[in-house]
Amino acid sequence: MPDNNDWEQFLSEAAETPAGQHEHLYIMYSWREPGIVCRTTEALQDIDYLYSSAPGPRYFCGADVSNGSPVLAFSDFAEYDGGDKITAYTP
Repeated sequence: MPDNNDWEQFLSEAAETPAGQHEHLYIMYSWREPGIVCRTTEALQDIDYLYSSAPGPRYFCGADVSNGSPVLAFSDFAEYDGGDKITAYTP
């Protein structure tokens, strides 16, 4: 498990990506399974757990909540490789 300094650096760098600038992330699974909206910091800290039953590359995007409903920002997209790498895409 990374120590607190590693987490702080990771979360600081993630916050500079388009997806990380949102308060929430939309965690996608497959076309057959619904995704979930999580707070960005919690989603990134638990990304291994969130995708533990979904092997291979996985995708997520930024999300915000407006009037109690999620507003997904598909253009603020990122990929998790299922291991230790997150790749952020910029529009």
